[in-house]
Amino acid sequence: PQIAVIITDGVSTDPSQTKKELKKLHAQNYILYAI
Repeated sequence: PQIAVIITDGVSTDPSQTKKELKKLHAQNYILYAI
């Protein structure tokens, strides 16, 4: 599996786009960690 670390200050400026991008990563079997 591939791993992605997402570093954020908390709130997305475009939640719908953020969700789309995360779904793409999930579909490619990424393991996601949010900090």
